[in-house]
Amino acid sequence: MKQRNFDQKYTGQSRRKRARRGTCLLLLTALVTAWAAPAYGMPPYDHIPEGCSEETWNRMQDDLVEWDEIGDLVQYYNPTYTAAFDVANESAVMLSGAYSSFVKDMQETLETTDTTIDGLREQQKQLLGLPAGTVVTPATETTPEVTKEQALAQLEKGLEQAKDGRSQIASGIRKTSDTVNNTPKRIERQLMPVKKSMTFAMEGVVISYEQLKINREMVAAQVKLYETVYATQQSMEQQGLATSYDVLAAKNSLEQARASLTQIDSGMETVRRSIGLQLGWDAAGLPEIGEVPEPEVDFVDTTNPDADKTAAIMHNSEVRAAGKPAYSSSYGYELRDRTENEKTGMLVAKMDTLYADMKEKKALFTAAETTLEKARLTKESAERRYELGMLGRSEYEAQELAYISYEASYKLAKLNLFQSINTYQWAVDGVVTLD
Repeated sequence: MKQRNFDQKYTGQSRRKRARRGTCLLLLTALVTAWAAPAYGMPPYDHIPEGCSEETWNRMQDDLVEWDEIGDLVQYYNPTYTAAFDVANESAVMLSGAYSSFVKDMQETLETTDTTIDGLREQQKQLLGLPAGTVVTPATETTPEVTKEQALAQLEKGLEQAKDGRSQIASGIRKTSDTVNNTPKRIERQLMPVKKSMTFAMEGVVISYEQLKINREMVAAQVKLYETVYATQQSMEQQGLATSYDVLAAKNSLEQARASLTQIDSGMETVRRSIGLQLGWDAAGLPEIGEVPEPEVDFVDTTNPDADKTAAIMHNSEVRAAGKPAYSSSYGYELRDRTENEKTGMLVAKMDTLYADMKEKKALFTAAETTLEKARLTKESAERRYELGMLGRSEYEAQELAYISYEASYKLAKLNLFQSINTYQWAVDGVVTLD
């Protein structure tokens, strides 16, 4: 089941995948807190969250977690991220309500100011019709008499002041409007580091699932092979060609392989459940997990480590935070420089480590690729020799097991290379822990 209750920005609607309902709040710290929400039908196109395209929204409505939609699923369905957004969005809603009241008051002030300006212009018009040197009668006993020219000068000054006041009020309304209108975007920008970190974490969990899947394929193949061996040993025992010890050994190998397969299946279900809960499903209807992309093998040799370090320093929040003094003083600035240099040095060292890890993982992948090709040729040779009766059953089965193991090693080496490249690229984008 999958559902997200959208508040404010999300138009008050909910989404579900097929017949799902309910949601679960699972913090990344493994603190699990569940809460229930009413089920609604999939929101129509006019209720798609602001900033989300129709195509992106529709892709998220199936029961498959694809690699390139993990970030979107985090943004719109991860309980931790959406809870943080909702808290921030509540302030935006309050600000919007206050703005409405502010605009109403300012509009009334503008109307009063416009009336004052109109009155001054009318007085100015009347004065202009008087002969030069005319003495204007004071409005009150305490106001001295002034000439027409003096009165016009005073009126002009009053008009300028009124116009300036009106301009300031109008500018205040515009600036406040811009602030209110940009608040949702500002919230998303402020939460972007959270989204990036959660997306990176979820990608790591999906990679873990893929690792388990590769191991499962190997163990499942072993189970199938051991079933054949066990059946063969039983048949040979009946013919007097094998001992009970041989049968028992084959049975033990089969049981161990089956136990390993059960353990892996349990682990895969646990990881799959974690992925589902983090991306909007509940335990009653978990998603399928899509394939991890192929690694960009050429990236390791074509990327520019120096340029990547510069980008990582620019994007890293810890380095940026260290560049801001805690207080304005010579010591504060000295402490800032020292802290910023320390964090920058740590980040540069981290980037060097991640780059070296990519190089190492690529070398291991290339070696595994070569080994697998040799194993494939050996396996094909063993198959031909076995069919011709030139190779015994046990020798042939040993070759089969060896190839299964080499194939799994190759797939894991490829996955490890992808993970290393992905971790490096995230570090360039600012997502890396310096401790």
